This record gives sequence, structure tokens and C-alpha cells, in this order.
Amino acid sequence: MQGTRRELHLFFATENSRAVVLYRAKNGLFRLITWETKEDSFEPGQWLKSTIDVSKCALSPVGRHFTFFALSKDAKDWYQAISKPPFFTAVELFSGLTPIGCGAHFPNRDTISLRSASSKTARAKLPCGLMLELRPSETPLVCAHSKGQIADTFERYHSDGAKLYRKTASGNTLIKDFGDMQFESIKAPYEGVQRRNP
Repeated sequence: MQGTRRELHLFFATENSRAVVLYRAKNGLFRLITWETKEDSFEPGQWLKSTIDVSKCALSPVGRHFTFFALSKDAKDWYQAISKPPFFTAVELFSGLTPIGCGAHFPNRDTISLRSASSKTARAKLPCGLMLELRPSETPLVCAHSKGQIADTFERYHSDGAKLYRKTASGNTLIKDFGDMQFESIKAPYEGVQRRNP
């Protein structure tokens, strides 16, 4: 039986050359890796064993925060977390969400917009410094990717399994092969937070 295919998911900051690689290894293991695209330098970060909905992940415009949507360890509910890449340790965590109608994005460098099944609309300053906009689930989730702000950036890169390539006139040039990474326990240089309900 063939194992899960390794995958790279790329998230680009819209205001500078920072990016995040979300590496999906085998057996539900994910790793966050920061990428400085000008120098092609990488900083491997934490691993997380979970189910992550990649379509509900986003990088803030300056690359300071990353938000991801994941299944809890007991597989009872989903949560949306905000972390500081390359770490998964949450600086904010919203639990009790459902995979339908939820998600988050960064409309600007100081704000995160969170959709939930609740019909509430609210704004509040979070301890991590971001402004939270709480939106009902029917609110469209518009991120930089869908607005086309960084579509040309995506066109410059290609991934195949654990390999990251730059597209050139003469073909694809290998930038990095992440396939040889092994799990290692890494502690974030900051304290995490407890769950909260949106």
C-alpha cells in the first residue's frame, strides 16, 4: 500500500519577500518552514501531527503571523490558530469550530478576519496585537490569493512532492528538496495560549 504523498503548500507575504512553506510529510505530519525568497534561505520550524485544512491557512501581509485550521488531538472539534512562523505554537486559538463555513484571512497587516458558524459580528483587540474581526459564516472569505495580489508570485514556483522549483525560461530549477527532513521536537521561543471560543 502506497503512503500519503508528500506535499508543499506555499504562502507568500504581500508586502515583502517572506514566505512560508507548509510541508506535509507522511502520516499526518506537517512542518512549518520560513522562506526568505530573495536569498532562498530557509528556517525549518515545528512539526504538528494533525489534519490541517490548507485552504483555510494564510500568511499575514508582512509574514509575521500564520493562521491555520486544524483538527484537535482528540478529533472532536476544529480550531483556528494564529502562530508566529516557523512555529505552530498558537499565540491565539479559537476552538469549537466546524469545517464548513469557517476560516480566516488577513485583510491587512494588523487585522485577522475570522469566520465562524456564529451569526455574531464583532471587533476586538487580541493580546497578540492583532485586531480580530469576527464574521458570520456566510461572509465571503477573501484573501490575498483570491484577490490576485500575489498570483504572479505563484506563477514563478512549482512543487512536486517535497521538491520546490523556480520556473525559468529554460525549465524548472530545483531550489530545495525537503524530503530528507526528519521529525525533531522544537519548542517555540514564546509561550502559547489556551483555547477560546469565538
